[in-house]
Amino acid sequence: MGMVLPGGMMDSDINRHCAHNFPAVAYTLGRANWPQLRDTYNKLATDDQLRVRVSIANSIHEMAAIVGARHTDDDLLPVFHAYREDAFEVRVGLLKHLFEFYRCLSPETRKGMIDALPQFMPMDNSMLNGNWRYRHEFAKQCNKLCEMYGIEEINRTMSAIALTLANDRVSEVRKEAVHLLSQILARLVDHEWADLTSKQESSVDSPSPATLTELFVHDLVSGFANTQKWTRRQTFAYVCERVLLDHALSMEQFRYFLLPHLIAMADDSVVNVRIAVCRALSLCDSSVQSHAIASDSRRLSPLTVETVLERLAADPDMDVARAARQAMGQTVGNETVDVSMRGFRIREKENAFLDVQLVDNYEEDDMSLCSDYTSSETPTRNKQMGLSE
Repeated sequence: MGMVLPGGMMDSDINRHCAHNFPAVAYTLGRANWPQLRDTYNKLATDDQLRVRVSIANSIHEMAAIVGARHTDDDLLPVFHAYREDAFEVRVGLLKHLFEFYRCLSPETRKGMIDALPQFMPMDNSMLNGNWRYRHEFAKQCNKLCEMYGIEEINRTMSAIALTLANDRVSEVRKEAVHLLSQILARLVDHEWADLTSKQESSVDSPSPATLTELFVHDLVSGFANTQKWTRRQTFAYVCERVLLDHALSMEQFRYFLLPHLIAMADDSVVNVRIAVCRALSLCDSSVQSHAIASDSRRLSPLTVETVLERLAADPDMDVARAARQAMGQTVGNETVDVSMRGFRIREKENAFLDVQLVDNYEEDDMSLCSDYTSSETPTRNKQMGLSE
């Protein structure tokens, strides 16, 4: 235990109070006096007490704004790197203000620091991986950081982070990652759309290398739209919805990259996926609604958003049908929901399940069931079924 000072304060508390108030002192003295404060700051940053280092981590972005880009690169960045390997509470302090700290770095240093982002994403069974709020905060910070970087950095690092977070086991993390995927797709398409359109017009017969946008969309489709895991397919529909809500792509661009794959999921076996498809299709404007997307092999007719929604409006599941009608503008706010059919279907499924279980149990009791078993077997069967003669 530390010594008690005359004022009644423990000497172990002094460093904590100094760390907490250090940004205010630095701001008062100004950037010019930072060299006189540097050694004290470094001593506090390496203090043995966890709460002191946590305080430094939570305010390092404020110190960066006070001392400027040059001193941030030279003096604060080493502290930042050391804290990435520190305790969980210290890393959380860095993470919560990651965007603000990166913004204070010089452009050259900031460009290289994108490679440090994956180190904040836990990939093992550590405490960080078990804390979904940590991953959710990381996704939020990446959404902000994406604005700072160019296409090369986004393609090299940010896209892989977004695709990984979009497959998180917690839905709130996936939802935040959907925003990041929408933003990345918008940046890539905006950068390469002119090249894509000219490539379509000039090189019809001669194949050309795939663009970054095409490669990213391929990863998105193969990893989410065309997968056996229904939550991934639902996430793809959420991405389409977010792209339309954010106006990340024009309708022409959306129809070119995403709409065919979204239409293909209209017949998904999972109700939640079909509902997500309805929500996304409801945001398509009239220029896309009646445009033929593909051929319907079952009807040999052009497939449009309108025809897909009409089919979903007749879906056996009442929630899917209602979502489709809402997408088509055929519902009103005070429309009542008839739950009698849902109850009937639930009972129907329960009865079917019980029938299967009864048959399975019956066959386990007697594997030689037939219509002409002898009367001598009847008492045994009645006894097994608990019946009296």
